[in-house]
Amino acid sequence: MATYLSVQAFTGYLANPVAQLWVASVQGSDQLVGYTLTFLRETVDPAVNALLSRRPSAELSKCYVRQPYHGSGLAKALLRCAIVGATQAGMTALWLGVNQTNARAQRFYAKLGFERIGARQFPVGALVLDDYVMCLALDPSGNSPGTQPDAVRAPVTPT
Repeated sequence: MATYLSVQAFTGYLANPVAQLWVASVQGSDQLVGYTLTFLRETVDPAVNALLSRRPSAELSKCYVRQPYHGSGLAKALLRCAIVGATQAGMTALWLGVNQTNARAQRFYAKLGFERIGARQFPVGALVLDDYVMCLALDPSGNSPGTQPDAVRAPVTPT
């Protein structure tokens, strides 16, 4: 966490031309309550590379929402931004890795059109976690799943 979620890391993401960072804050404050981070580049992970059939493909690296906002529609809104951003950048697919034990996240991504295409192992420090790889085909005309206006509830409030 100290390496990938530090102020220095996020400063680097903001300066990286292949990274898209979408954030949500509380209106009238600078309190961040969620974000997504997408990399608009081909993966260097050989296991994922073997699973992807659409090129170019972007990686949804992170999608986090603070617990009081779970179920509020905020995660959908952030993911919608990531989908639209990747589509506008010319990507034909958006993929992600999700822990195999995280059934809630898997259901969330599936509702937005992501399909499980395989598995990979993901190192986190000394641990090696088992992830499912999920992928969403992107439509260059802007009609990708999850981008329709009714995919987001507004206004977003904590639950």
